[in-house]
Amino acid sequence: MKTDTPDVSALSLKAQVDISCVQFLNDNSRSAILTNVVLSILMSVVIWLEVGTTSVAYWLAANVILSGLRLMITRRFPENSNNPQEYLKWASLYTIGAAAGGLTWGSAAFIYADPTLPMLDVFMVLCVLGISTGATISLYAFYRAYVAFTMPIMLLLVAALAMRADIINTTLAAMGLLFLIMLLITARKSNQMLRTSLEERFRNEALAHDLGHARDEAEKANLAKSEFLAAMSHELRTPLTSSLGSLRLLSSLEADNLSEQAQELIEISLRNNDKLLILVNELLDYEKVLSGTLVMDTDIHNICSLSSRIVNDHQGYAQAKSIRFVFKEPPAPLYAEVQEHRFEQILNNLLSNAAKFSDPGSEVEITVHKADGQVVVSVKDHGTGIPEYFREQIYDQFTQVDASSTRKYGGTGLGLAISKGLAEGMGGTIDFETEMGVGTTFYVKLSEVKSP
Repeated sequence: MKTDTPDVSALSLKAQVDISCVQFLNDNSRSAILTNVVLSILMSVVIWLEVGTTSVAYWLAANVILSGLRLMITRRFPENSNNPQEYLKWASLYTIGAAAGGLTWGSAAFIYADPTLPMLDVFMVLCVLGISTGATISLYAFYRAYVAFTMPIMLLLVAALAMRADIINTTLAAMGLLFLIMLLITARKSNQMLRTSLEERFRNEALAHDLGHARDEAEKANLAKSEFLAAMSHELRTPLTSSLGSLRLLSSLEADNLSEQAQELIEISLRNNDKLLILVNELLDYEKVLSGTLVMDTDIHNICSLSSRIVNDHQGYAQAKSIRFVFKEPPAPLYAEVQEHRFEQILNNLLSNAAKFSDPGSEVEITVHKADGQVVVSVKDHGTGIPEYFREQIYDQFTQVDASSTRKYGGTGLGLAISKGLAEGMGGTIDFETEMGVGTTFYVKLSEVKSP
């Protein structure tokens, strides 16, 4: 009968292993004791039919009574206790019962030995050896109990054989000692293997518990971060929008009355407010991508004409960086299902990055082509390239190739993380190829659809 497993996670590793070994011993004890009774009855019946001595009945009665007492010990097993001492105390009591059982079986070698009936002698020896071997399976989990049961059996059998003082029985006695040593070694190794496997299991369970706790804490921290980003972004966007509106209204209504210096200060304020609003919007988008709450209603668009318009809208930005955006239009329109604003956001980010990392006077090439049933939009710059060590981090939030406090290029480090989330949200992917000193090409791949 299998016992319930107590919660031993708070105990030391050795205590957990000790409790499990004792439980294993208890789980196998009832069947082992009942097998012991059946075998003792079988052996006694056979010997009674051959010799008919009353000692057989006495030996059988002693064995059955002792087995009953051992069964009573199993009923005292401390189920669901977390105290290792209770288990070890029970195991010690069980070991005493096992030792008494071993003495009973060992005494059979003296009580039933009859050199005049060699076949009966062999039968008795086989029964004794069988009960010793079977104990290896049922008692190895608690090695002391196994030793207490097996040693009396085998030593008394060896003594009974050696006392006959002939060459055959003396040889059998020596073989019995070797057999006992083999049984003890086998049981010891089995016990060690069981304890090792239990130690590994409890270590893994402790690790899984720690990882689960760490995951829960990380999820809580991530939720708190998302809530903070959302709240902060909303709280900042309202006053920023109001500030931008007021500055633009002031610049428009009072343009003729403001001095050149005042007008320049307003322009600086407008640019800085625009940058701050872009940052706030990126934080909001990133929070939505991270939490999976970003909803996009897509429609079929001509990616060629859409990309061409976005590139033309950014030519002023390219001129400010002293570079050129060159758009290479395909021979035929290509269509994909996207949300126009989000696709524009992806391409804006790729164009901005390409411009930032390109040398003055160079070109950034934008192409749209078809490959393997996909519409591929590529943005190729001729800048410094992306280091190999940074490939795995390129889409992480708040990361840039140069993230030092004195970095040359601006930005939040959120653009590619957001672009990747947006592309995947529209059923596409984003990837890149790079070579140091040559440049980088980013690819946005979308499933091609038929024209509407």
